[in-house]
Amino acid sequence: MAHGWLTADAPAPEASALDLARVLHKLAGTAAMFGEPALGEAAAALERALVAAPPSGPTCVALAEALLAEGRALADTAPPSRSARG
Repeated sequence: MAHGWLTADAPAPEASALDLARVLHKLAGTAAMFGEPALGEAAAALERALVAAPPSGPTCVALAEALLAEGRALADTAPPSRSARG
């Protein structure tokens, strides 16, 4: 991540952090329901960091990168979707 409020020294806008935390909470639960515990744990870890007082920029960045890496790993191992097959 080269830019954005997660990388800034200033704290995240409260609404943005809370909105993202809500989405991550949903992702964590959905991932668990679909048998992807590592993705769910990564989402939950970033959610917790965002709602911590105060959230830590470097910690949030590292957790966001871990979540993205987990998502990429799942995408790389997933069977092709029907739309991708043409």
